[in-house]
Amino acid sequence: MIIKDFYEKNIVLFGGSNSVATYGIRRGLQAHSNLINLALGKTTSVQNLYELVRDRNQDYIKNADLIVTESNLNEIRSHAGYIDLPLHLIALHIQWFYEKLSTYNKPVCIVILPYWDKDFEKINNIHRYFGNLYGFNIVDMHDYYEKNDLREFGEKLDKAHQLKAIMNKLGKNIAKNIDSFKKPKENISSCKLPDLKILFARDMQAHGDFKVFNPKNSLFKEEVYRLENENYLTIPKEYNGYKIIAIHSWNLEESGSLNSKDWDYGILHRGSITVGNENNQVRKAAGTYNQMYAINSELIIDFVIKQTKEYIKASEISIIDRLIFEEHFYSSYFDLVSLFVCSNYNTKDFLDLDIIPMDEVIKIHPELDFTHVEFFKDCLDFMEEYFEFLKPKIKEYIQSELFQK
Repeated sequence: MIIKDFYEKNIVLFGGSNSVATYGIRRGLQAHSNLINLALGKTTSVQNLYELVRDRNQDYIKNADLIVTESNLNEIRSHAGYIDLPLHLIALHIQWFYEKLSTYNKPVCIVILPYWDKDFEKINNIHRYFGNLYGFNIVDMHDYYEKNDLREFGEKLDKAHQLKAIMNKLGKNIAKNIDSFKKPKENISSCKLPDLKILFARDMQAHGDFKVFNPKNSLFKEEVYRLENENYLTIPKEYNGYKIIAIHSWNLEESGSLNSKDWDYGILHRGSITVGNENNQVRKAAGTYNQMYAINSELIIDFVIKQTKEYIKASEISIIDRLIFEEHFYSSYFDLVSLFVCSNYNTKDFLDLDIIPMDEVIKIHPELDFTHVEFFKDCLDFMEEYFEFLKPKIKEYIQSELFQK
């Protein structure tokens, strides 16, 4: 499918919720380009890689004049706290994504968003390192915030999402400067990619009866198979020895409709899935929304089966599953889109994390540093949004002062 030529230039966007938000970077890019948005909330670069290798997206990518990507914020969040996605796995997925992206020979703009938590500089430096290596352009919002003493401002409203007006202007300025972004270096490779495959539920061997649904929203349309009762799916024999990278699910209401309530309801009402065999398995939970999450463990898959309705604690959790300990909210089914798998690989062939500094910023090559697109400078529109947020707090403060005894 060729992107409609409403504007002269085509942009493909990869990322998390900052790229999904209607009035942020997405709106800014749309103002000056034909935009294809492949972003999905609460995801890391493993979802970017998944969409990058997906057959249905190849025409979009091949016809892109610029590819914009952001994942550092969700990688930092996924690494922190009780989620604890391993740093080596984050680095591996970043390297795979950028290695695969470089093969398209398209200008790439990496956006490094501001966020402060465990090993944030290490994760940001992994992106800077590969940006320099492959010749990808970088807009380093995090370093800009650090140099201009804006951390307090960046964490004031919503630590995980900067003001829509700022992100909107960033998108506009990227799109308006599209001809300035440089193509990647030629013949640069940092690793040999494993064979990456997406195994959709419809391509697996079905055991038992399955309900099939086709959920759709403004960005995505999928086909899901409902794992319930005693049914299960097995992997075709040609993929024996492959490892699971991630699971893609879209849990629906019992009727098969989209979550019609709210975000908290979607988080609370979860289904669980088990992948593996009796000796080596992983159990994951997912709420009622489109979700993609990495598998932390070294796992070779034999089968996929839905757990029974009774609560069994997940062995791995994801960034979105903050209510993991709410036992009584588990549903009796799990709606699976696909498994993302790869052939065997040797981790020693990939990035040595020891070469990535923890406490200092890797300098971006000057010709690749596009932080000067001024996503923040002279952006006064955000003030209205900022004060709208502050109004209730100001009112509460004034009332407490007026009526204090």
